[in-house]
Amino acid sequence: MSLFKTKAETLAWLGEKGFPVPEVTHFSVGDWENCPEEIVRAVYEKFAETGLCLAVRSSAQNEDTAGGSQAGAFRSVLSVPGSSVHDIVRAVFEVKNSLNDN
Repeated sequence: MSLFKTKAETLAWLGEKGFPVPEVTHFSVGDWENCPEEIVRAVYEKFAETGLCLAVRSSAQNEDTAGGSQAGAFRSVLSVPGSSVHDIVRAVFEVKNSLNDN
C-alpha cells in the first residue's frame, strides 16, 4: 500500500475521518473517454441546484510521490459554474489536456 494517494482519495479519506472537506466527485481519464455524457450528467445533477462554482483539478497517481512533487504542473480550472454543462466540459478538457502536456 502506497503512503501517497491522489488528491481525490486523500480528500475522501479526510472526509471519512470527520474533517470538513468540500463535496468531491472524481473519475478517471478512461472513464471520461468511455462515457463523458454520463459523467457530465452526474456532475450537473449533483451541483446545478447548489449555486456553487466548482474547482476542476487533476488527481493523478504520479503527481505526488516520495521522490517529488508535481505541484502546479497540471492545470486547475476554478470558478466553474456547476449549472453550466458547457463550462464543466470545457474545464475537464483543459485539465485533461494539461496531463498530456507534461
